Amino acid sequence: MSVSNRFVFNIVMIILGIALVVMFLNPFVVEGESMLPTLHNGQIVLINRAAVVSHQIHKGDIVIARLSEVNENGYPKLIIKRVIATPGDHVLIQNGQVILNGEVLEESYIASERTPGDINIVLGKHQLFLLGDNRMISRDSRDKSIGPVTLDKLIGRAYMIHIN
Repeated sequence: MSVSNRFVFNIVMIILGIALVVMFLNPFVVEGESMLPTLHNGQIVLINRAAVVSHQIHKGDIVIARLSEVNENGYPKLIIKRVIATPGDHVLIQNGQVILNGEVLEESYIASERTPGDINIVLGKHQLFLLGDNRMISRDSRDKSIGPVTLDKLIGRAYMIHIN
């Protein structure tokens, strides 16, 4: 390969790399305290959109999802929450505990020892159960207006966390 062809090839590869990053990694600013102590208000995370496309969402991942509600600008509201359960899982919340498929969920990342709510649900084929880490104030899948989030509402997985 000649020097000029190699130069053109390198430029094309750089442009392609930048395009892929722009298409699949987007910044997201955390609003509120529902993910404390893991994420703080104003913290910036990168959204990995490719994780949704490639079905790489797992229990414990932090994801960004689109709600049916709209904000003051007419755009869908976005939430950032932790995936607690995936399709087919049985979620039971009672007496302050999250019980997943019959076993108490060990959660070292939550702000309090209790999870308020009274939930008993088996997730459908395309549903996720999302909870905030700050369970006392988080508006998440326990809320009847949100409920389980369908996979088509996912925007991406929090990929990289920047500490402010």
